[in-house]
Amino acid sequence: MFSFKRHSLKKVCRTSWLSGIGLLCILLTIPALPAFSSSDSPENIDQQTGFYYTVKKGDTLWDISDRFFDSPWLWPHVWEQNQQLSNPHWIYPGNRIRLFRKEWMQEVPPTVAMPAMPPIKSFVLYHGIDGVGFIRREAVPSCGTIFTSFEEKTLLSEGDTVYIHTVPGRPLAVGEKYTTYRTLPPLYDQSNKDFIGIQHLLSGLVEITQINDNIAVGKVLQNFRRSILLQDSLMPYVPQSPEIVLVDGPSGIDGRIIRSEEDNQVFGDHFVAFIDRGQNNGIERGQSFSIYQQKQALTNPEDRNSLVTLPPIEIGTLLVLRAEPETSTVLITKSVKEFQAWSQYCSSLQ
Repeated sequence: MFSFKRHSLKKVCRTSWLSGIGLLCILLTIPALPAFSSSDSPENIDQQTGFYYTVKKGDTLWDISDRFFDSPWLWPHVWEQNQQLSNPHWIYPGNRIRLFRKEWMQEVPPTVAMPAMPPIKSFVLYHGIDGVGFIRREAVPSCGTIFTSFEEKTLLSEGDTVYIHTVPGRPLAVGEKYTTYRTLPPLYDQSNKDFIGIQHLLSGLVEITQINDNIAVGKVLQNFRRSILLQDSLMPYVPQSPEIVLVDGPSGIDGRIIRSEEDNQVFGDHFVAFIDRGQNNGIERGQSFSIYQQKQALTNPEDRNSLVTLPPIEIGTLLVLRAEPETSTVLITKSVKEFQAWSQYCSSLQ
């Protein structure tokens, strides 16, 4: 029996997820910087007709503002005092930065409100987010179906020209992009046979170039899978932000890891999978959970009534990429053993 529990946000952010599918963890907390001391003089600070600092390798206006004025958010005022800097994001070793007096902050009239400091967010970048599929109880209505290609290929890829049967009442538009997808057989709970939903496997991105009567012509812009297939359908393309803000998840969630997106028999690190809990259960994008395994065993092999549940053992972590009303798509960010489809029981713990 496998489960997942709410994962500490700080713990998640300390993990760097780098893989071929394009996952990058970026922690936006600001490191503590050393206060100004006599060791910064004289080679880096000069006193001429003002107060100057000589830029060192790795410096930014953000860092300099934080060091000398105890607030990185004052960097625009530093830039304002240095009109020789055409771009505040590009400063180089040897540049001389004029520093206004720190007392400036005390001279601001009390009626002038300082701008509020925006909250610092922790997030991950998942560049494959547009290709992440989902499970819904009802299939997404098709806008058209690819039935052949100009190149007479059955496995379609970037640059190929495709021909599409349009659907009455769901017109395509020239210049618009559409996600190609296919639906897989309905999923049922293997324990009680309840209907779970229909998996939508997203295969690529197509742009419509022309339309004649009920036939449209499109160009494949991108593959999300190894290939787009004939008979794949089209749905309107809704771009997803690759920036996934990390948020705390709810406690007390019981559910299961249903399967991997590609329906692999075994899966682990960096696989996309589905869980049978969604928005209706408080699940949302950016939540992280620990996956654990919990077994049962007989304390007395000769006594079947001595069956006990053993303490849970953490075996991995997951990140929610997309939440639907009753299911969610997740990324396995860490696993210490392989999982098997349908055999994982999942639950959040405090």
